[in-house]
Amino acid sequence: MNRKNLLYLLLLSLSLTSCFRATTPPGPNMAGGGYENVKYDYFDWQEGLNVMIWHEGVTTSGCNSSGSTSSDTHLVQCQATTQSGIEYTWEVATKDGRSAEFTLDGQPYDLADGNLFLITLTNGILDVQQLQRDLSDVDTTHDSITQFGLADPDIRHFIETAAPAN
Repeated sequence: MNRKNLLYLLLLSLSLTSCFRATTPPGPNMAGGGYENVKYDYFDWQEGLNVMIWHEGVTTSGCNSSGSTSSDTHLVQCQATTQSGIEYTWEVATKDGRSAEFTLDGQPYDLADGNLFLITLTNGILDVQQLQRDLSDVDTTHDSITQFGLADPDIRHFIETAAPAN
């Protein structure tokens, strides 16, 4: 093969690989914290997806977020442990930052039915209230999240009636 053909093949292969370059799925801005006797976690994708979770009776919680060019899905995995030692998990999996699959303790929830979750533990059983809320104006700051929560009657009631974690 002559030099001209070799150069042509090299340029062709470089241009083709740039056309099919893998991209990383979008990840969220994340915030987690507490207010009075409750904790919250908030996930905000610039593409438009927002998910907020408020939970009571939690002593520890944490989240991991991962995405890579080897997967078409960005995955947020979280866990919480209650004061009585019960652990539960939730996951948000998105390919585009606009829609997602959401599971809580292995149970799938359709985010079209609500993007805000209030989680309580009653007699060792998770009680999940799923609500639809416009979170587009909520920033990933403690002040923004708590102001939103206190302005919403359902979240305010949740905060006011939450049992303290020991």
